[in-house]
Amino acid sequence: MLRAKGIKVLSLFFVDRVVSYLGDGTTNEDANGDFARWFDEVFIEERAKSTLYQELLPQTPSELRRAYFSQIKRGNTTAFQDSSGATKADDDAYELIMHDKGRLLDESEPVRFIFSHSALREGWDNPNVFQICTLREMGAETERRQTLGRGLRLPVAKTAEGYTRVADRGVATLTVVANESYQAFANSLQKEYKDAGVEIGRVRLTEFSKIPLQDATGALTDDQFGYTRSVEVWNHLRAKGFIDKEGAVTSKFQPNTIGFSLHMPVDFIWAETFVIEMVGRANIGKYLKLVSRRQERKLNKQLYTTPGFEEFWEAISGKTTYRVRVNRDEIIENAIVAIKDAPDIDALRIQVTRAGVKVLRGGAKGEELGTRSADLKGSYDLPDIITELQEATSLTRKTIVDILLGSGRLGEFIGNPNDFIAMAKRIVKSELAKIVVEGVQYEKIAGSVYELRELQKDGEEEKERFLDQMYKVHNTQKTDFDYVVFDSDVERQFAALLDSREDVKLFMKLPAKFKIDTPVGPYNPDWAIIKQEDGEDRVYMIRETKSALDDSKLRPTELAKLKSAKRHFEAIGVGDYARSVPGNWKL
Repeated sequence: MLRAKGIKVLSLFFVDRVVSYLGDGTTNEDANGDFARWFDEVFIEERAKSTLYQELLPQTPSELRRAYFSQIKRGNTTAFQDSSGATKADDDAYELIMHDKGRLLDESEPVRFIFSHSALREGWDNPNVFQICTLREMGAETERRQTLGRGLRLPVAKTAEGYTRVADRGVATLTVVANESYQAFANSLQKEYKDAGVEIGRVRLTEFSKIPLQDATGALTDDQFGYTRSVEVWNHLRAKGFIDKEGAVTSKFQPNTIGFSLHMPVDFIWAETFVIEMVGRANIGKYLKLVSRRQERKLNKQLYTTPGFEEFWEAISGKTTYRVRVNRDEIIENAIVAIKDAPDIDALRIQVTRAGVKVLRGGAKGEELGTRSADLKGSYDLPDIITELQEATSLTRKTIVDILLGSGRLGEFIGNPNDFIAMAKRIVKSELAKIVVEGVQYEKIAGSVYELRELQKDGEEEKERFLDQMYKVHNTQKTDFDYVVFDSDVERQFAALLDSREDVKLFMKLPAKFKIDTPVGPYNPDWAIIKQEDGEDRVYMIRETKSALDDSKLRPTELAKLKSAKRHFEAIGVGDYARSVPGNWKL
Protein backbone atom coordinates (compact mmCIF):
# COMPACT_ATOMS: atom_id res chain seq x y z
CA MET A 1 0.00 0.00 0.00
CA LEU A 2 1.50 3.31 -1.09
CA ARG A 3 -0.86 5.51 0.93
CA ALA A 4 1.15 4.75 4.09
CA LYS A 5 4.19 6.19 2.32
CA GLY A 6 2.38 9.44 1.52
CA ILE A 7 1.92 8.51 -2.14
CA LYS A 8 -1.45 9.02 -3.80
CA VAL A 9 -2.07 6.70 -6.75
CA LEU A 10 -3.72 8.13 -9.88
CA SER A 11 -5.05 6.26 -12.92
CA LEU A 12 -5.61 7.66 -16.41
CA PHE A 13 -8.11 6.35 -19.00
CA PHE A 14 -8.15 7.38 -22.66
CA VAL A 15 -11.59 6.86 -24.24
CA ASP A 16 -12.57 6.59 -27.91
CA ARG A 17 -15.32 9.25 -27.86
CA VAL A 18 -16.65 11.76 -25.37
CA VAL A 19 -20.13 10.23 -25.61
CA SER A 20 -18.68 6.90 -24.42
CA TYR A 21 -18.14 8.57 -21.06
CA LEU A 22 -20.76 11.33 -20.85
CA GLY A 23 -23.59 9.57 -22.70
CA ASP A 24 -26.61 11.87 -22.41
CA GLY A 25 -25.04 13.79 -19.53
CA THR A 26 -23.09 17.04 -19.55
CA THR A 27 -21.27 16.84 -16.20
CA ASN A 28 -19.32 14.31 -14.23
CA GLU A 29 -22.29 13.83 -11.89
CA ASP A 30 -24.85 12.95 -14.58
CA ALA A 31 -22.46 11.12 -16.96
CA ASN A 32 -24.15 7.87 -18.05
CA GLY A 33 -22.02 6.71 -20.99
CA ASP A 34 -20.87 3.10 -21.18
CA PHE A 35 -17.42 3.77 -19.72
CA ALA A 36 -18.72 5.81 -16.78
CA ARG A 37 -21.43 3.24 -16.07
CA TRP A 38 -19.10 0.24 -16.41
CA PHE A 39 -16.49 1.91 -14.21
CA ASP A 40 -19.04 2.51 -11.44
CA GLU A 41 -20.37 -1.05 -11.61
CA VAL A 42 -16.96 -2.73 -11.59
CA PHE A 43 -15.63 -0.42 -8.87
CA ILE A 44 -18.55 -1.19 -6.55
CA GLU A 45 -18.23 -4.91 -7.27
CA GLU A 46 -14.49 -5.04 -6.59
CA ARG A 47 -14.63 -2.82 -3.50
CA ALA A 48 -17.26 -5.12 -1.95
CA LYS A 49 -14.70 -7.94 -1.97
CA SER A 50 -12.27 -6.12 0.36
CA THR A 51 -12.95 -4.55 3.75
CA LEU A 52 -9.65 -2.69 3.40
CA TYR A 53 -10.76 -0.88 0.24
CA GLN A 54 -14.16 -0.21 1.74
CA GLU A 55 -12.34 1.72 4.49
CA LEU A 56 -9.83 3.43 2.18
CA LEU A 57 -12.28 4.45 -0.57
CA PRO A 58 -15.73 4.88 0.97
CA GLN A 59 -16.84 7.54 -1.54
CA THR A 60 -19.28 6.98 -4.37
CA PRO A 61 -17.56 6.09 -7.67
CA SER A 62 -18.58 9.43 -9.23
CA GLU A 63 -16.64 11.28 -6.52
CA LEU A 64 -13.47 9.33 -7.35
CA ARG A 65 -13.51 9.91 -11.12
CA ARG A 66 -13.28 13.04 -13.21
CA ALA A 67 -13.34 13.62 -16.98
CA TYR A 68 -11.20 15.96 -19.03
CA PHE A 69 -12.84 17.03 -22.33
CA SER A 70 -12.76 20.12 -24.49
CA GLN A 71 -15.66 22.54 -24.28
CA ILE A 72 -17.46 24.36 -27.07
CA LYS A 73 -19.54 27.31 -25.90
CA ARG A 74 -22.59 28.22 -27.98
CA GLY A 75 -24.61 31.01 -26.46
CA ASN A 76 -25.64 29.99 -22.96
CA THR A 77 -24.89 26.29 -23.46
CA THR A 78 -21.68 24.29 -23.22
CA ALA A 79 -21.06 21.22 -25.38
CA PHE A 80 -18.14 18.83 -25.48
CA GLN A 81 -16.10 17.65 -28.45
CA ASP A 82 -13.78 14.79 -29.23
CA SER A 83 -10.29 16.27 -29.22
CA SER A 84 -6.86 15.51 -30.57
CA GLY A 85 -4.94 17.18 -27.77
CA ALA A 86 -3.47 19.84 -30.03
CA THR A 87 -6.18 22.46 -30.45
CA LYS A 88 -6.95 25.63 -28.58
CA ALA A 89 -10.18 24.04 -27.41
CA ASP A 90 -8.16 21.54 -25.43
CA ASP A 91 -6.70 24.43 -23.43
CA ASP A 92 -10.13 24.88 -21.82
CA ALA A 93 -10.06 21.30 -20.60
CA TYR A 94 -6.47 21.60 -19.49
CA GLU A 95 -7.39 24.48 -17.21
CA LEU A 96 -10.60 22.76 -16.16
CA ILE A 97 -9.08 19.67 -14.55
CA MET A 98 -5.33 20.21 -14.15
CA HIS A 99 -5.15 23.78 -12.94
CA ASP A 100 -4.28 22.67 -9.41
CA LYS A 101 -1.93 19.68 -9.66
CA GLY A 102 -0.97 19.98 -6.00
CA ARG A 103 -4.56 19.50 -4.87
CA LEU A 104 -4.92 16.42 -7.05
CA LEU A 105 -1.89 14.89 -5.29
CA ASP A 106 -3.40 15.52 -1.87
CA GLU A 107 -5.19 12.63 -0.13
CA SER A 108 -7.99 14.99 0.93
CA GLU A 109 -8.98 15.29 -2.75
CA PRO A 110 -10.99 12.12 -3.55
CA VAL A 111 -10.38 12.11 -7.33
CA ARG A 112 -8.11 9.22 -8.32
CA PHE A 113 -9.35 8.23 -11.80
CA ILE A 114 -9.11 10.61 -14.76
CA PHE A 115 -10.86 10.06 -18.11
CA SER A 116 -9.84 11.90 -21.27
CA HIS A 117 -10.32 11.61 -24.99
CA SER A 118 -7.05 13.11 -26.19
CA ALA A 119 -3.57 11.93 -25.39
CA LEU A 120 -3.27 15.27 -23.60
CA ARG A 121 -1.13 18.10 -24.85
CA GLU A 122 2.65 18.15 -24.76
CA GLY A 123 3.82 19.15 -21.30
CA TRP A 124 0.89 17.63 -19.37
CA ASP A 125 1.97 15.13 -16.77
CA ASN A 126 1.37 14.10 -13.22
CA PRO A 127 4.11 12.24 -11.34
CA ASN A 128 1.69 9.93 -9.56
CA VAL A 129 -0.02 8.41 -12.59
CA PHE A 130 0.68 4.70 -12.01
CA GLN A 131 -1.85 3.17 -14.45
CA ILE A 132 -2.78 4.15 -17.99
CA CYS A 133 -5.62 2.34 -19.76
CA THR A 134 -6.17 2.92 -23.49
CA LEU A 135 -9.82 2.39 -24.41
CA ARG A 136 -9.24 3.65 -27.94
CA GLU A 137 -7.17 2.86 -31.02
CA MET A 138 -3.56 4.03 -31.01
CA GLY A 139 -3.65 5.70 -34.39
CA ALA A 140 -1.29 8.66 -34.49
CA GLU A 141 2.41 8.04 -35.06
CA THR A 142 3.38 9.60 -31.72
CA GLU A 143 0.40 8.55 -29.62
CA ARG A 144 2.01 5.68 -27.70
CA ARG A 145 5.03 7.76 -26.78
CA GLN A 146 2.91 10.73 -25.71
CA THR A 147 0.54 8.49 -23.77
CA LEU A 148 3.35 6.86 -21.81
CA GLY A 149 4.91 10.25 -21.23
CA ARG A 150 1.96 11.17 -19.00
CA GLY A 151 3.09 8.58 -16.47
CA LEU A 152 6.86 8.30 -16.97
CA ARG A 153 7.78 10.48 -14.01
CA LEU A 154 9.29 9.56 -10.66
CA PRO A 155 6.35 9.56 -8.22
CA VAL A 156 6.25 11.94 -5.28
CA ALA A 157 5.45 11.28 -1.62
CA LYS A 158 4.03 13.89 0.71
CA THR A 159 6.30 14.43 3.72
CA ALA A 160 6.64 17.00 6.50
CA GLU A 161 9.10 18.88 4.27
CA GLY A 162 6.77 18.82 1.24
CA TYR A 163 6.73 16.49 -1.78
CA THR A 164 9.83 14.34 -2.38
CA ARG A 165 10.69 12.11 -5.34
CA VAL A 166 10.63 8.31 -4.88
CA ALA A 167 13.23 6.42 -6.94
CA ASP A 168 12.52 2.94 -5.55
CA ARG A 169 12.10 0.59 -8.55
CA GLY A 170 9.44 -1.33 -6.67
CA VAL A 171 7.35 1.84 -6.55
CA ALA A 172 8.31 3.78 -9.68
CA THR A 173 6.56 1.48 -12.16
CA LEU A 174 4.00 2.50 -14.80
CA THR A 175 1.40 -0.10 -15.82
CA VAL A 176 -0.17 0.28 -19.29
CA VAL A 177 -3.35 -1.60 -20.22
CA ALA A 178 -3.10 -1.48 -24.01
CA ASN A 179 -5.63 -2.49 -26.65
CA GLU A 180 -3.04 -4.38 -28.70
CA SER A 181 -0.62 -7.25 -28.10
CA TYR A 182 2.51 -6.75 -26.02
CA GLN A 183 4.77 -7.36 -29.03
CA ALA A 184 2.84 -4.96 -31.27
CA PHE A 185 2.81 -2.28 -28.58
CA ALA A 186 6.56 -2.69 -27.88
CA ASN A 187 7.51 -2.58 -31.58
CA SER A 188 5.29 0.43 -32.32
CA LEU A 189 6.52 2.28 -29.25
CA GLN A 190 10.14 1.69 -30.19
CA LYS A 191 9.47 3.00 -33.70
CA GLU A 192 7.81 6.14 -32.31
CA TYR A 193 10.79 6.84 -30.07
CA LYS A 194 13.19 6.27 -32.97
CA ASP A 195 11.25 8.62 -35.26
CA ALA A 196 11.41 11.26 -32.51
CA GLY A 197 15.20 10.92 -32.32
CA VAL A 198 15.16 9.06 -28.99
CA GLU A 199 16.89 5.69 -28.97
CA ILE A 200 15.20 3.28 -26.56
CA GLY A 201 16.22 -0.37 -26.70
CA ARG A 202 19.13 0.34 -29.05
CA VAL A 203 22.85 0.95 -28.61
CA ARG A 204 23.43 4.68 -29.03
CA LEU A 205 26.64 6.34 -30.20
CA THR A 206 26.99 7.85 -26.72
CA GLU A 207 26.22 4.56 -24.95
CA PHE A 208 29.72 4.02 -23.56
CA SER A 209 30.75 7.61 -22.83
CA LYS A 210 30.43 7.21 -19.04
CA ILE A 211 32.65 4.14 -18.71
CA PRO A 212 35.42 4.96 -16.18
CA LEU A 213 38.84 5.41 -17.76
CA GLN A 214 42.00 3.56 -16.79
CA ASP A 215 45.20 5.35 -15.80
CA ALA A 216 48.71 4.41 -16.93
CA THR A 217 48.92 1.65 -14.29
CA GLY A 218 45.66 0.04 -15.39
CA ALA A 219 43.64 1.27 -12.42
CA LEU A 220 40.18 2.74 -12.97
CA THR A 221 39.74 6.47 -12.40
CA ASP A 222 36.75 8.76 -11.97
CA ASP A 223 37.41 10.22 -15.44
CA GLN A 224 35.06 9.08 -18.19
CA PHE A 225 35.39 7.37 -21.59
CA GLY A 226 33.92 10.28 -23.50
CA TYR A 227 32.07 10.60 -26.80
CA THR A 228 34.97 9.95 -29.22
CA ARG A 229 35.95 6.64 -27.61
CA SER A 230 32.28 5.65 -27.34
CA VAL A 231 31.85 6.12 -31.11
CA GLU A 232 34.98 4.00 -31.75
CA VAL A 233 33.54 1.15 -29.70
CA TRP A 234 30.13 1.52 -31.42
CA ASN A 235 31.78 1.27 -34.86
CA HIS A 236 33.74 -1.80 -33.71
CA LEU A 237 30.54 -3.55 -32.55
CA ARG A 238 28.89 -2.67 -35.86
CA ALA A 239 31.84 -3.98 -37.88
CA LYS A 240 31.86 -7.24 -35.91
CA GLY A 241 28.11 -7.72 -36.39
CA PHE A 242 27.04 -7.44 -32.75
CA ILE A 243 24.73 -4.52 -33.63
CA ASP A 244 23.17 -3.40 -36.91
CA LYS A 245 23.34 0.02 -38.53
CA GLU A 246 20.41 1.20 -36.40
CA GLY A 247 22.12 0.13 -33.17
CA ALA A 248 19.80 -2.84 -32.60
CA VAL A 249 21.51 -5.81 -30.92
CA THR A 250 21.83 -8.82 -33.23
CA SER A 251 21.61 -12.55 -32.48
CA LYS A 252 25.42 -12.71 -32.60
CA PHE A 253 25.56 -11.05 -29.18
CA GLN A 254 25.41 -14.08 -26.84
CA PRO A 255 27.31 -13.04 -23.69
CA ASN A 256 26.21 -16.10 -21.68
CA THR A 257 27.88 -18.61 -24.00
CA ILE A 258 31.25 -20.10 -23.01
CA GLY A 259 34.22 -18.25 -24.52
CA PHE A 260 32.16 -15.28 -25.73
CA SER A 261 34.18 -12.18 -26.59
CA LEU A 262 33.61 -8.87 -28.35
CA HIS A 263 37.20 -8.99 -29.68
CA MET A 264 37.71 -5.41 -28.59
CA PRO A 265 40.51 -3.27 -30.05
CA VAL A 266 43.77 -3.51 -28.08
CA ASP A 267 43.32 -0.07 -26.47
CA PHE A 268 39.87 -1.01 -25.15
CA ILE A 269 40.25 -4.68 -24.14
CA TRP A 270 40.05 -3.68 -20.48
CA ALA A 271 36.59 -2.12 -21.05
CA GLU A 272 34.96 -5.26 -22.50
CA THR A 273 33.09 -6.13 -19.28
CA PHE A 274 31.53 -2.65 -19.15
CA VAL A 275 30.59 -2.77 -22.84
CA ILE A 276 28.94 -6.21 -22.56
CA GLU A 277 26.87 -5.02 -19.60
CA MET A 278 25.70 -1.88 -21.41
CA VAL A 279 24.86 -3.68 -24.66
CA GLY A 280 22.89 -6.21 -22.62
CA ARG A 281 20.77 -3.36 -21.23
CA ALA A 282 20.00 -1.99 -24.71
CA ASN A 283 16.79 -3.93 -25.09
CA ILE A 284 13.32 -2.44 -24.87
CA GLY A 285 12.36 -5.54 -22.91
CA LYS A 286 14.40 -4.12 -20.01
CA TYR A 287 11.96 -1.22 -19.75
CA LEU A 288 8.69 -2.60 -21.11
CA LYS A 289 7.52 -5.83 -19.44
CA LEU A 290 4.38 -7.92 -19.22
CA VAL A 291 2.48 -7.31 -15.99
CA SER A 292 2.10 -11.08 -15.65
CA ARG A 293 5.82 -11.20 -14.97
CA ARG A 294 5.37 -9.18 -11.79
CA GLN A 295 5.38 -10.96 -8.44
CA GLU A 296 4.71 -9.81 -4.89
CA ARG A 297 7.35 -10.80 -2.35
CA LYS A 298 6.09 -12.50 0.81
CA LEU A 299 7.66 -11.45 4.10
CA ASN A 300 8.82 -14.10 6.55
CA LYS A 301 7.53 -12.16 9.58
CA GLN A 302 8.57 -14.81 12.08
CA LEU A 303 12.24 -14.35 11.23
CA TYR A 304 12.38 -10.76 12.50
CA THR A 305 10.91 -11.67 15.91
CA THR A 306 13.27 -14.51 16.81
CA PRO A 307 15.82 -13.77 19.56
CA GLY A 308 18.65 -14.91 17.33
CA PHE A 309 17.74 -12.43 14.63
CA GLU A 310 17.32 -9.54 17.05
CA GLU A 311 20.81 -10.24 18.42
CA PHE A 312 22.20 -10.49 14.88
CA TRP A 313 20.58 -7.25 13.73
CA GLU A 314 21.74 -5.35 16.80
CA ALA A 315 25.29 -6.50 16.11
CA ILE A 316 25.49 -5.60 12.41
CA SER A 317 23.49 -2.34 12.48
CA GLY A 318 25.58 -0.56 15.10
CA LYS A 319 26.29 3.10 14.50
CA THR A 320 29.70 4.79 14.34
CA THR A 321 31.27 8.17 13.92
CA TYR A 322 34.52 8.78 12.07
CA ARG A 323 37.42 11.18 12.07
CA VAL A 324 39.69 11.82 9.13
CA ARG A 325 43.27 12.95 9.05
CA VAL A 326 44.24 14.38 5.68
CA ASN A 327 47.57 15.80 4.69
CA ARG A 328 46.49 19.21 3.39
CA ASP A 329 49.56 19.79 1.25
CA GLU A 330 49.23 16.35 -0.33
CA ILE A 331 45.60 16.78 -1.36
CA ILE A 332 46.30 20.26 -2.76
CA GLU A 333 49.29 19.07 -4.76
CA ASN A 334 47.56 15.97 -6.15
CA ALA A 335 44.38 17.84 -7.05
CA ILE A 336 46.29 20.62 -8.83
CA VAL A 337 48.21 18.10 -10.96
CA ALA A 338 45.02 16.19 -11.85
CA ILE A 339 43.06 19.34 -12.80
CA LYS A 340 45.96 20.58 -14.95
CA ASP A 341 46.01 17.22 -16.78
CA ALA A 342 42.24 17.14 -17.35
CA PRO A 343 40.93 17.78 -20.91
CA ASP A 344 40.20 21.37 -21.91
CA ILE A 345 36.68 22.64 -21.31
CA ASP A 346 35.19 24.49 -24.25
CA ALA A 347 33.58 27.85 -23.56
CA LEU A 348 29.83 28.21 -24.06
CA ARG A 349 29.11 29.66 -27.50
CA ILE A 350 26.17 30.51 -29.72
CA GLN A 351 26.50 29.74 -33.43
CA VAL A 352 24.09 31.13 -36.01
CA THR A 353 24.02 29.65 -39.51
CA ARG A 354 22.41 31.60 -42.35
CA ALA A 355 21.01 29.50 -45.18
CA GLY A 356 19.17 30.05 -48.44
CA VAL A 357 16.72 27.86 -50.33
CA LYS A 358 16.54 27.69 -54.13
CA VAL A 359 13.45 26.23 -55.76
CA LEU A 360 14.57 24.48 -58.94
CA ARG A 361 12.83 22.30 -61.49
CA GLY A 362 14.07 19.19 -59.67
CA GLY A 363 12.95 20.43 -56.26
CA ALA A 364 14.17 22.66 -53.44
CA LYS A 365 17.86 22.93 -52.66
CA GLY A 366 19.39 24.49 -49.55
CA GLU A 367 22.82 26.06 -49.28
CA GLU A 368 24.79 27.62 -46.43
CA LEU A 369 25.36 31.35 -46.90
CA GLY A 370 27.42 32.08 -43.81
CA THR A 371 27.90 31.53 -40.09
CA ARG A 372 28.79 33.61 -37.08
CA SER A 373 29.39 32.72 -33.47
CA ALA A 374 29.91 34.48 -30.16
CA ASP A 375 31.08 33.52 -26.69
CA LEU A 376 28.56 33.75 -23.89
CA LYS A 377 31.23 34.70 -21.36
CA GLY A 378 30.00 37.43 -19.02
CA SER A 379 26.35 37.08 -20.04
CA TYR A 380 25.32 35.07 -16.97
CA ASP A 381 25.84 35.02 -13.20
CA LEU A 382 28.61 32.73 -11.97
CA PRO A 383 27.69 30.07 -9.41
CA ASP A 384 29.46 29.86 -6.03
CA ILE A 385 32.13 27.32 -6.94
CA ILE A 386 33.78 27.44 -3.50
CA THR A 387 30.58 26.49 -1.66
CA GLU A 388 29.68 23.77 -4.17
CA LEU A 389 33.09 22.12 -3.86
CA GLN A 390 33.08 22.49 -0.09
CA GLU A 391 29.69 20.77 0.21
CA ALA A 392 30.87 17.95 -2.06
CA THR A 393 34.23 17.32 -0.37
CA SER A 394 34.03 18.77 3.19
CA LEU A 395 37.41 20.46 2.59
CA THR A 396 38.00 23.95 3.99
CA ARG A 397 37.41 27.00 1.83
CA LYS A 398 41.10 27.91 1.98
CA THR A 399 42.12 24.44 0.71
CA ILE A 400 39.67 24.68 -2.18
CA VAL A 401 40.82 28.20 -3.07
CA ASP A 402 44.45 27.04 -3.09
CA ILE A 403 43.57 24.14 -5.41
CA LEU A 404 41.66 26.34 -7.87
CA LEU A 405 44.30 29.06 -7.96
CA GLY A 406 47.08 26.52 -8.30
CA SER A 407 45.37 24.84 -11.27
CA GLY A 408 45.66 28.03 -13.32
CA ARG A 409 42.40 27.17 -15.13
CA LEU A 410 39.87 29.54 -13.57
CA GLY A 411 39.44 31.22 -16.95
CA GLU A 412 37.66 28.07 -18.14
CA PHE A 413 35.32 28.36 -15.16
CA ILE A 414 34.22 31.77 -16.39
CA GLY A 415 33.70 30.42 -19.91
CA ASN A 416 31.76 27.31 -18.90
CA PRO A 417 31.02 27.27 -15.16
CA ASN A 418 28.86 24.16 -14.92
CA ASP A 419 31.23 21.86 -16.82
CA PHE A 420 34.24 23.25 -14.94
CA ILE A 421 32.60 22.68 -11.55
CA ALA A 422 31.63 19.12 -12.54
CA MET A 423 35.22 18.40 -13.61
CA ALA A 424 36.77 19.97 -10.48
CA LYS A 425 34.29 18.21 -8.19
CA ARG A 426 34.98 14.81 -9.78
CA ILE A 427 38.76 15.22 -9.59
CA VAL A 428 38.95 16.57 -6.04
CA LYS A 429 36.65 13.81 -4.76
CA SER A 430 38.72 11.21 -6.59
CA GLU A 431 42.03 12.48 -5.21
CA LEU A 432 40.51 12.78 -1.76
CA ALA A 433 39.27 9.19 -1.96
CA LYS A 434 42.78 7.93 -2.74
CA ILE A 435 44.26 9.24 0.49
CA VAL A 436 41.39 9.74 2.92
CA VAL A 437 40.83 6.07 3.82
CA GLU A 438 44.36 5.77 5.09
CA GLY A 439 43.59 8.35 7.76
CA VAL A 440 39.99 7.47 8.67
CA GLN A 441 39.20 6.22 12.17
CA TYR A 442 35.80 4.84 13.21
CA GLU A 443 34.40 4.80 16.73
CA LYS A 444 31.24 3.03 17.88
CA ILE A 445 28.46 5.21 19.28
CA ALA A 446 24.93 4.61 20.53
CA GLY A 447 22.17 3.97 18.01
CA SER A 448 21.56 2.01 14.82
CA VAL A 449 22.02 2.84 11.14
CA TYR A 450 18.66 1.15 10.49
CA GLU A 451 16.40 0.24 13.40
CA LEU A 452 14.82 -3.22 13.53
CA ARG A 453 11.36 -1.67 13.81
CA GLU A 454 12.03 0.24 10.56
CA LEU A 455 13.11 -3.00 8.88
CA GLN A 456 9.90 -4.71 10.01
CA LYS A 457 7.70 -1.79 8.92
CA ASP A 458 9.33 -1.49 5.49
CA GLY A 459 9.15 -5.26 5.01
CA GLU A 460 5.40 -5.26 5.54
CA GLU A 461 5.05 -2.55 2.89
CA GLU A 462 7.11 -4.43 0.30
CA LYS A 463 6.02 -3.90 -3.30
CA GLU A 464 5.70 -6.14 -6.35
CA ARG A 465 8.80 -6.71 -8.46
CA PHE A 466 9.43 -8.18 -11.88
CA LEU A 467 10.59 -11.79 -11.89
CA ASP A 468 13.66 -11.04 -14.01
CA GLN A 469 14.95 -8.93 -11.08
CA MET A 470 14.50 -11.65 -8.46
CA TYR A 471 15.85 -15.03 -7.39
CA LYS A 472 13.28 -17.50 -6.01
CA VAL A 473 14.44 -18.82 -2.64
CA HIS A 474 14.06 -22.57 -2.01
CA ASN A 475 14.93 -22.62 1.70
CA THR A 476 12.63 -19.76 2.70
CA GLN A 477 13.26 -20.23 6.42
CA LYS A 478 16.81 -18.90 5.87
CA THR A 479 15.90 -15.38 4.74
CA ASP A 480 13.30 -12.64 5.12
CA PHE A 481 11.54 -12.90 1.72
CA ASP A 482 10.60 -15.71 -0.62
CA TYR A 483 12.30 -13.80 -3.45
CA VAL A 484 15.65 -11.99 -3.30
CA VAL A 485 16.02 -8.84 -5.41
CA PHE A 486 19.31 -8.67 -7.32
CA ASP A 487 20.99 -5.95 -9.39
CA SER A 488 23.45 -8.11 -11.35
CA ASP A 489 24.05 -11.71 -12.40
CA VAL A 490 26.86 -11.93 -9.83
CA GLU A 491 24.33 -11.15 -7.09
CA ARG A 492 21.94 -13.77 -8.50
CA GLN A 493 24.70 -16.40 -8.40
CA PHE A 494 25.60 -15.46 -4.83
CA ALA A 495 21.97 -15.64 -3.69
CA ALA A 496 21.66 -19.15 -5.16
CA LEU A 497 24.88 -20.20 -3.39
CA LEU A 498 23.73 -18.87 -0.01
CA ASP A 499 20.37 -20.57 -0.46
CA SER A 500 21.96 -23.97 -1.13
CA ARG A 501 24.79 -23.93 1.42
CA GLU A 502 23.90 -25.99 4.49
CA ASP A 503 26.35 -24.10 6.73
CA VAL A 504 24.63 -20.78 5.91
CA LYS A 505 21.82 -20.52 8.43
CA LEU A 506 20.59 -17.04 7.54
CA PHE A 507 21.21 -14.58 4.73
CA MET A 508 19.57 -11.39 3.56
CA LYS A 509 20.08 -8.72 0.94
CA LEU A 510 20.43 -5.57 2.99
CA PRO A 511 17.79 -2.90 2.20
CA ALA A 512 18.77 0.35 0.47
CA LYS A 513 18.09 2.25 3.72
CA PHE A 514 20.90 0.36 5.48
CA LYS A 515 23.60 2.97 4.92
CA ILE A 516 26.99 3.63 6.49
CA ASP A 517 28.59 7.06 6.48
CA THR A 518 32.01 7.27 4.84
CA PRO A 519 34.25 10.26 4.01
CA VAL A 520 33.28 9.93 0.33
CA GLY A 521 29.54 9.45 0.76
CA PRO A 522 27.02 6.92 2.13
CA TYR A 523 27.55 3.22 1.44
CA ASN A 524 24.98 0.40 1.29
CA PRO A 525 26.52 -3.09 1.83
CA ASP A 526 25.07 -6.00 -0.14
CA TRP A 527 24.65 -9.00 2.16
CA ALA A 528 24.41 -9.99 5.83
CA ILE A 529 24.99 -13.67 6.71
CA ILE A 530 24.98 -16.01 9.69
CA LYS A 531 27.22 -19.02 9.12
CA GLN A 532 27.52 -22.14 11.25
CA GLU A 533 31.00 -23.14 12.36
CA ASP A 534 31.84 -25.78 14.97
CA GLY A 535 28.15 -26.37 15.54
CA GLU A 536 27.35 -22.75 16.45
CA ASP A 537 25.42 -20.19 14.39
CA ARG A 538 27.40 -17.21 15.52
CA VAL A 539 29.68 -16.18 12.67
CA TYR A 540 28.34 -12.84 11.45
CA MET A 541 29.49 -11.95 7.94
CA ILE A 542 29.01 -8.91 5.70
CA ARG A 543 29.70 -9.44 2.03
CA GLU A 544 29.97 -7.13 -0.97
CA THR A 545 29.50 -8.86 -4.34
CA LYS A 546 31.73 -7.70 -7.19
CA SER A 547 32.88 -9.17 -10.49
CA ALA A 548 36.60 -9.06 -9.51
CA LEU A 549 38.83 -8.72 -6.43
CA ASP A 550 41.36 -6.48 -8.20
CA ASP A 551 41.29 -3.02 -6.57
CA SER A 552 42.28 -1.42 -9.87
CA LYS A 553 38.91 -2.50 -11.34
CA LEU A 554 37.08 -0.18 -8.93
CA ARG A 555 36.78 3.58 -9.11
CA PRO A 556 38.70 5.42 -6.38
CA THR A 557 35.53 6.61 -4.63
CA GLU A 558 34.03 3.11 -4.75
CA LEU A 559 37.21 1.54 -3.35
CA ALA A 560 37.35 4.16 -0.61
CA LYS A 561 33.80 3.28 0.48
CA LEU A 562 34.66 -0.42 0.73
CA LYS A 563 37.80 0.21 2.78
CA SER A 564 35.93 2.61 5.05
CA ALA A 565 33.12 0.07 5.52
CA LYS A 566 35.61 -2.56 6.64
CA ARG A 567 36.83 -0.23 9.40
CA HIS A 568 33.26 0.64 10.35
CA PHE A 569 32.33 -3.01 10.85
CA GLU A 570 35.54 -3.69 12.76
CA ALA A 571 34.63 -0.82 15.11
CA ILE A 572 31.22 -2.38 15.91
CA GLY A 573 32.69 -5.85 16.40
CA VAL A 574 31.84 -7.46 13.05
CA GLY A 575 35.27 -8.30 11.74
CA ASP A 576 34.30 -10.61 8.88
CA TYR A 577 33.72 -8.13 6.05
CA ALA A 578 34.95 -9.05 2.57
CA ARG A 579 34.33 -8.89 -1.14
CA SER A 580 32.80 -11.95 -2.81
CA VAL A 581 33.46 -12.68 -6.47
CA PRO A 582 32.66 -15.63 -8.75
CA GLY A 583 35.13 -18.41 -8.00
CA ASN A 584 36.16 -16.83 -4.71
CA TRP A 585 33.00 -16.20 -2.71
CA LYS A 586 34.89 -16.11 0.61
CA LEU A 587 32.38 -18.10 2.59
